[in-house]
Amino acid sequence: MPLVLLALLACRSSAVPGPRPDVLLVVWETTRADHLSAYGYPLRTSPTLEALAREGVLFEHHSSAAPWTLPSVTSIFTGLDPSAHGVREFEDVLPAKAETLAERMQAQGYHTAALAVNSIFEADRGLEQGFDHYFGQGDVSGPQLLQELQTWLDTRPTDKPFFLYLHLFEPHCPYDPPDIYQGVFSPRPEALRSGRSYSRDQWEKIFGCFQLPAPGRPGEPVLDIDPYLSAYDAELHYADHLTGLMLQAFASRGLLDDSLVLLLGDHGEEFLEHGDHGHGRSLYQEALHVPLIVRPPGGPGRRAELAGRRVPTPTSSLDVTATVLAATGLTVDLHGVDLAPAWEGTALPASWDDRPIFASTDHEAHLRSVRRGRWKLVVEVGPPAEQPERAVRAPMLFDLEEDPGERLNVAERHPATVAALSGLLRSHESEALNWGKAIGRERRSLDAQTEEALKRLGYLD
Repeated sequence: MPLVLLALLACRSSAVPGPRPDVLLVVWETTRADHLSAYGYPLRTSPTLEALAREGVLFEHHSSAAPWTLPSVTSIFTGLDPSAHGVREFEDVLPAKAETLAERMQAQGYHTAALAVNSIFEADRGLEQGFDHYFGQGDVSGPQLLQELQTWLDTRPTDKPFFLYLHLFEPHCPYDPPDIYQGVFSPRPEALRSGRSYSRDQWEKIFGCFQLPAPGRPGEPVLDIDPYLSAYDAELHYADHLTGLMLQAFASRGLLDDSLVLLLGDHGEEFLEHGDHGHGRSLYQEALHVPLIVRPPGGPGRRAELAGRRVPTPTSSLDVTATVLAATGLTVDLHGVDLAPAWEGTALPASWDDRPIFASTDHEAHLRSVRRGRWKLVVEVGPPAEQPERAVRAPMLFDLEEDPGERLNVAERHPATVAALSGLLRSHESEALNWGKAIGRERRSLDAQTEEALKRLGYLD
């Protein structure tokens, strides 16, 4: 499907007075960057994203702030690290004192809307703060979400610019795309075969959502990882198709030309690269490295200037919040930076080169990571009850240039690097926890319906 794709932001209100852009923030659930053809994957999983990247800016090393949806999305909504906003576990609720991106946009005169598929978006988590229109459900298909989008587009107020958060669920387990996509990437080319497989015992211990049953043989498992990878790739391809339809819905109404479009993943997915399947419990790159493609608003003459620009310096999902706010003229003290220099200038800020990128999880493990340049440190910390000490244990240091698959822990070889990165982590965690004290932390008990939804998603036994 041909897409109307745009280029450069002609004038930002923070620099030159002018109209503020509409903002479309699209998030794909459970999306690894390295399985997208837009990021060089050999299979054609993402033609829509390829087209988007040709007339926008693709960030090559973009990282999620957390390896599962609830803390990751809350970080996007607030621009804060999970230790600062406090939403780290299922029982956590975003406090009213935490000012969200939607609330800030609303205060700027924007009509704010969220259309999101995942049970974590259902009521009473605090994620709805600041949205004039909020649709958050778990059991909704991609076509149903498209219909919700078309209804919103036709009924939204037209006297205000809009900020729309759109969250597609498709790549999440179960890996069960529509029939037309089934088998589209099977059998896998020899070069893409993993050589990994489950034992029967391993398969029985993973959450049911991630299990793949043998076709036509009830109760028999698929133990080879390659069919999982093929089904996952098909889900990505389907999400790409849906995204094309959604962008076309904007284009057909004349709304795409003036919109700032940002598309990213909320976290990745593991397929036994380091012994686990799923997400949430580790901070390896397969769980953190997600896409980010930005297409600023502007005329056709500026599209050629971008010409598929790619940014090699690492960035964080926290930068998305700062970038959206800056496009409306707001500069707020958050944990991210405005990424607009990537498409507004001829050179990136020198400060980006050495900038540390942080991530964390408190789901079945308490882990923190920091990436600076080629080096990435992952450490285990004490549980939240030990605040503020959070004692660092078991450091793992990876050289992502020499070892992108994170196979070799070189912490003992580079003690000075470990010490420097550990210092950055301690300082960042301390700052985040102090911020969190000011916001407060709210928790709730999980009811039976919520527990069942989380079991279906593979988060609870």
